[in-house]
Amino acid sequence: MNKIFKRILTVFMVIISLTMLGGCWDSKEFNELFVITATALDVAEDPKKITVTLQTANIPQGAGPSGGNSSGGSGSGGKSGSSSKAVIILKAESQSLLDGIMHISRDSNREVLFQHNQIRIIGKELAQKGIIKHLDMLMRDTHSRLEVPLAVVDGRAEEVVKAKLSQDPNSGIFLGEMFRDLSRVSNEYQVRLIDFAQMLIGESVAPIMPMIKLSGSDDKQEIHFVGMAVFKDDKMIGSIDTEETLGLIWAFGNVKNTNMDVKEEEQNHAVLRIKSFKTKPEVSLEKNGKVKINLDIDVLTGLGELKGFKEYKMEQLIEHVKKLAEERIKDRINDTLLVAKQMKSDFFRFGTLISQKHPKEWKRLKKRWENELFMQVELNVNAKVKIAGSGEIVQSLEKEEKK
Repeated sequence: MNKIFKRILTVFMVIISLTMLGGCWDSKEFNELFVITATALDVAEDPKKITVTLQTANIPQGAGPSGGNSSGGSGSGGKSGSSSKAVIILKAESQSLLDGIMHISRDSNREVLFQHNQIRIIGKELAQKGIIKHLDMLMRDTHSRLEVPLAVVDGRAEEVVKAKLSQDPNSGIFLGEMFRDLSRVSNEYQVRLIDFAQMLIGESVAPIMPMIKLSGSDDKQEIHFVGMAVFKDDKMIGSIDTEETLGLIWAFGNVKNTNMDVKEEEQNHAVLRIKSFKTKPEVSLEKNGKVKINLDIDVLTGLGELKGFKEYKMEQLIEHVKKLAEERIKDRINDTLLVAKQMKSDFFRFGTLISQKHPKEWKRLKKRWENELFMQVELNVNAKVKIAGSGEIVQSLEKEEKK
């Protein structure tokens, strides 16, 4: 990665930690503003340019603070904007994100306001080409909010901001809420600009970013979370699906407010409500540089749903489901690690863990880490699951068994 860009990111994050950003800083009327709710970046037909698409809330006439009439929007950069009941779309092809925003501001009849932007999304093709210079612009912009989530679109990002969703008429607001909900399960599901910048700076870390996909017909579309895009420096090199993402999230720990499916053959199925999910990694280094990691996991759950398991007596059932859950956690994490090794991408951040626990040894190992030592990491997952209560379903089964 560009060393100058690393320095810029480092200095900027020190500054931002001492500064509070966000909130409206201007007192302009709503009818004088385009309030941006989503920003989309894609490749353009001209390989030297990118397509910048802005989604703005379509504020009704008379909705300004003092009752002023709002005026319609038009596209920029020589292209007409399209509007719907909920949003107005502004679009430009330009050399950079900043240049595109300047074109849109110049050619529109309102000032562009980014303080309420909910999401920044990047088309897959652009992510594969590299996004570092576009992030550089956002990091330098004093009006840019570092807590806004980032996501890669499996397709073109502009199609997402234009989408007519069945979930919400404004896809930007919907995505902002979706990632806030996911972050209540695990902070790792929401990658903000500042989070991605820290991953870019981190030695040996393979940055990741949530990946979404648009599906459905033109008049009824839906957006789904489909996993994580995996980067090498600033270029997307692959992705992991939702199940593989679970393995990563479980390895990081601090998971709550979600369910775990446990299956045994087709007829036996249990759903456990995760109340707490804590992990404790321990690193040991051998003389030849081989790394062993013990990952102790403690999970507190409640039984939410139970189907099948007719061959088990009730006193055996809870213990059996607990063991199935422990095996599921262990297998899922190890399977995701296998994918990471195949991609030669340490998105588990084991290299960071070593640098924190063994800083002197890490200086010796880091040059061999990505292409050699990470491939040889030995991970031992020790999962302990506790089922706090049997719940109403088990009580009803006990009654049926007595009958």
